[in-house]
Amino acid sequence: MSISRLVSYIYSNVSVPKKLEKYAAKKRKYRRYNWIFLLSVFLPVVTVGVFNIVVDPYDVFNTPNFLGINHSKPRKDNSDRLYKATDIIRIKPVTILIGSSRTKQGLDPNHPALKNEQPAYNLAINGINAYELRRYLEHAIANQKDLDLVILGSDFFMFNSLLENRPGFSEDRLEKQHISLKDIINIAFSVDALSASKETIVDSKKTPSDDIVSGENGFMPYLNPNPETTQWRFRNGINVYYNFHAQYELSTPLEELKK
Repeated sequence: MSISRLVSYIYSNVSVPKKLEKYAAKKRKYRRYNWIFLLSVFLPVVTVGVFNIVVDPYDVFNTPNFLGINHSKPRKDNSDRLYKATDIIRIKPVTILIGSSRTKQGLDPNHPALKNEQPAYNLAINGINAYELRRYLEHAIANQKDLDLVILGSDFFMFNSLLENRPGFSEDRLEKQHISLKDIINIAFSVDALSASKETIVDSKKTPSDDIVSGENGFMPYLNPNPETTQWRFRNGINVYYNFHAQYELSTPLEELKK
């Protein structure tokens, strides 16, 4: 073997460990970079999720309510299609009161007349139509085969075929024995849920606990009405009612109802 070949052979064998060492160092560097990148992306997302679950602005996860932190949940009342579906799964009532907001604000499931019909739950929902009412009744039956008593509050507007399902209605959460994955993601990780959590904390700091209706049994009465505004509220309610339901088409002809 010539001297030049010998030198080349020795050099190549000496340089291989150095190349391997450089490759290993680069690999460690890239791995460290990937971990930093993943943590920078997922850590804030996880933090937001935990924050929303703890604050629980829609009262879906049944987390404890702490005075001054999350005892007041202003977004809850208008999210009844969401939280009442999960309450039915958790409570499994044998008595339900179902209807529109009039039933929701007017019929207490803890009334003494229902003391032998417990657990009872107010499943009434704002602006509900006949189809939504039927689906929530089926949801209650799916979670409680021994459902014994249903008290129905009927409103004329429910049977308006032009009244479509509200945006908050979702078939995906009904007739299940668990909260849907879609709802978990929307409640825990959405920007809207984060905004609702912030609003919950701000409102809890300024609102006394005596002025809050938790709605643990679905009952959401109107508290502390001002007698001076009663007439105005009545006139306003009538105007809203007629404006909202100015167009009406009965879902089932009266002739069929008479049969």
